[in-house]
Amino acid sequence: IRIELKRQGLTIHTLQNSVMKVERDEQGTLLAVHDPATALDDRIRAESVIYIEIERCATAGGLKKIQNGLAGALAQVRAAVGDFPVMQQRLRDVINMLADGQPGYFDESERAEAMDFLQWLLADHFTFLGYERFAVNQGLAEQRLGVQPEHSLGVLALDQWDDAIGNLPEAVVSYLQQPLLLSFAKASHFSRVHRPAYPDYVSIREVDAQGQVLLEHRFMGLYTSKVYRDSVDRIPYLRRKVEQVRNELGLDPESHLGKELDQTLQVLPRDDLFQMSPDVLRETAMGIVQMQERARIRVFLRRGNYSRFYYCLVFVPRDLYSTDIRLKIQTVLMDRLQASECEFWTYFSESTLTRTQFILRVEPTRDQQEVDHQQIERDVIQACRDWHDDFRDRLEDSLGEAEASIAWANFGNSFPAGYSERFTTASAVVDLRHLLALSENEPLGMSFYQPLTQQQGVLHCKLYHLGEPLPLSDVMPILENL
Repeated sequence: IRIELKRQGLTIHTLQNSVMKVERDEQGTLLAVHDPATALDDRIRAESVIYIEIERCATAGGLKKIQNGLAGALAQVRAAVGDFPVMQQRLRDVINMLADGQPGYFDESERAEAMDFLQWLLADHFTFLGYERFAVNQGLAEQRLGVQPEHSLGVLALDQWDDAIGNLPEAVVSYLQQPLLLSFAKASHFSRVHRPAYPDYVSIREVDAQGQVLLEHRFMGLYTSKVYRDSVDRIPYLRRKVEQVRNELGLDPESHLGKELDQTLQVLPRDDLFQMSPDVLRETAMGIVQMQERARIRVFLRRGNYSRFYYCLVFVPRDLYSTDIRLKIQTVLMDRLQASECEFWTYFSESTLTRTQFILRVEPTRDQQEVDHQQIERDVIQACRDWHDDFRDRLEDSLGEAEASIAWANFGNSFPAGYSERFTTASAVVDLRHLLALSENEPLGMSFYQPLTQQQGVLHCKLYHLGEPLPLSDVMPILENL
């Protein structure tokens, strides 16, 4: 209920909840309210009574929208809860199928690891919300995904949808035909049950001896909090993937880089670990390790398996990161990727870098070739730059790296906000040169100039003085007598 009210942008002022032991007749009419200590039986059941106060809604249309939204949310709750044991049993049936050696296309070790993972899901690591079954090979022959609605469970049984593949990109159709025992993805709509997030898909494919995908069992749900706390080496399927990455990179686990790699794999978002192929995971992990705590901005971008999402990891120096910086990055990503929605999670650690994960929803039909990953990273870096960054670059161009580093250490933070709002970085370099020229023998400097945008006949003057500021009362008489 809270999720639905928040989704509609409503503020909750008061929320009270109480579980009561009640008795009702066959028509649902309330007959009695019993003592809380009363035992439950066929007549007496526990009911949750919820009282909520929200901000005033003055229109009949607004009230109707709230009513329909709450009714829809509760319908999904009933569907998910009612079919929960059935969905678990359906997953056990899939595990038994794998134990019997089906599908025969996959070797024994891969089937064993998949069974371990599915058993792990059942051990309170996955909140089941829905289930669908697809006759992939048969459906694709008819230009459909092959969904079998009579097998749908949970929230996925509430809405029937068009499974025509006419608008799907060729890459998605090709992915559906790949002989993968396990595959992972995100659902395209926020969950209205349990917590407001994009649910996860866990799919198991039945493949014949020739490698053709016959059936796909797709379970939709949300990983429980345990999944995000456990070591990746204790999670079936992930443990095998990260071990493959470690072996391919060949780093000594006791070396500095080896430990950095292990830490990187442990703290990567679980969404990325489940969905990334070993090759993409290897490249991403090594790219993060090679940053070596350097204070630079990096962007790691990939598209989801069904082309509905872009997943982006952005690393920003901790002293630079702020809500304003995050909003600038989000604006760039949404604009360049033409995303309709964006969710983010920021991760802070003892590192000098802050990591933000962005999940951006896009149209699956957009061509992936149009996205220039390197240009997006350059755009993000540019969006995060401020006046001081441009000033330092100009300083190096003017003074050289060595002298500019000394000047920056002494004067880099000496320019107040009022100065940076009024003067360009080119002017700041000129002013800094004048300051560096001051000495005990030459404690005063002066600069007359006329800005390009200034009207004719008007000159500007700047005074540079070593030590204490000059009193205006001492300066004005001199200027008036020039």
